[in-house]
Amino acid sequence: MKKAVIIYNSKTGTTMKYAEAMSAYLNTKGVDAQEYSIMQYKDGVLDNADYVLLGCWTSGLMVILQHP
Repeated sequence: MKKAVIIYNSKTGTTMKYAEAMSAYLNTKGVDAQEYSIMQYKDGVLDNADYVLLGCWTSGLMVILQHP
């Protein structure tokens, strides 16, 4: 079974919800997916991971002036 780790930083909770939704979707497709906030991250989480997905909040306009 493939393993995916999603690491996110969420300011208002939106990025956390996306991480949870992606994890749930990947689990339905046979991928062992787990999500962690950057505060929950610890050594060894990425061991044997086939996929690593990163997410963070941004500020700025939709197309320009984005700042993570």
